[in-house]
Amino acid sequence: ELQLKRPREAEEAEAEARKRQKQREDEKRELEERKKEWEEKKKEDEEKKKEAEALKGKDQEAKKKEEERLRAEKEAKKKEEERLWAEEEARKQEKERHRVEEEERARKAKEQERLKAEEEERMRKEEEENRIVPLQIIDLLAPSAPSPPISFSTGDGTKALAFPLLSADSFLACSPAISARAAMEASKSFLARHAEDKELRLLLVEEAGGAAIQALKDRCTVSDSRFAVLAVEDAEGICKLGDLEHPCGFLAIESDDRFATGKRPPRGRAGPIYDASGPPNTPGHLGTVTKQQYKSTGAVGKAYAVNLPPSSPLNSKQKCKTVLHVVVPSCNPKDNLAITDEAEALQTLKRCYASMFESFNSLRKK
Repeated sequence: ELQLKRPREAEEAEAEARKRQKQREDEKRELEERKKEWEEKKKEDEEKKKEAEALKGKDQEAKKKEEERLRAEKEAKKKEEERLWAEEEARKQEKERHRVEEEERARKAKEQERLKAEEEERMRKEEEENRIVPLQIIDLLAPSAPSPPISFSTGDGTKALAFPLLSADSFLACSPAISARAAMEASKSFLARHAEDKELRLLLVEEAGGAAIQALKDRCTVSDSRFAVLAVEDAEGICKLGDLEHPCGFLAIESDDRFATGKRPPRGRAGPIYDASGPPNTPGHLGTVTKQQYKSTGAVGKAYAVNLPPSSPLNSKQKCKTVLHVVVPSCNPKDNLAITDEAEALQTLKRCYASMFESFNSLRKK
């Protein structure tokens, strides 16, 4: 029984072992199948993922391309707008340039018209200023009275200035034409600035028949009735204006820069005026009064006033209250300080006349 039982147990054990082996093989095969299915599923998933990624990539690429297209369109639109704006700005600038050019042309035309008008006015004034007019001359040596008669009068002489044609004598040797031009321009300007003073009188005294009178006739531009030329017999005529019924409270004489020494000039036309002012070294003598009032030398182109006392015959007899020392230029080649340039001589003489007139004007108002 034991012998029979053992083989049966062995067979059962073997059958059980085969069963378990089969079971393991089935499990292994099932596991392999599941693994295979999982791998296939995984592979399928990966393929789907790849397809999805490919689709996504395509979508992104398409989206990117669309975005790039839209961006390109936007840029193109922006450039077009900028081009249109630039064209509009260019048109505006061109329009503004045309406007500015037109305004500039109008301004230049207006400026040219203004300059033309100013030039015409300047030429008219210059022509008027330089227009030669008849000289109002009182010729004491003329055989008959002028026609029409001259109504010029210095009155009591308080607002009258007598003066020679400065530097035009043979000693100072300036051209009578140059001095006449300076005298006319200065006189005309002075009278114009004081047009309201109807009692003002300027009396230019020169020797009759000389070159100075002719130069004044040739270059007379003063048509003011308050200006006249008195033609006298000689250099002493300017000292006798009271006797000649043309008293002048102010008398200008030609002096040099050393006039303050009070010495009578040995040459020139000032000497007779010193003589007419009284005996030398007396209180009324022009040299004495000048030396008392001035201590330093004078400057060319300036006028220096000297008040004469009542004891001076020039004051008491001829009614000359004030003498104006005018430091004049010399054009005499023998003089070391002579002015040889006509333009310089003209300007210096103009300064002389201007200073003389201003001194006269300031003193006559006192």
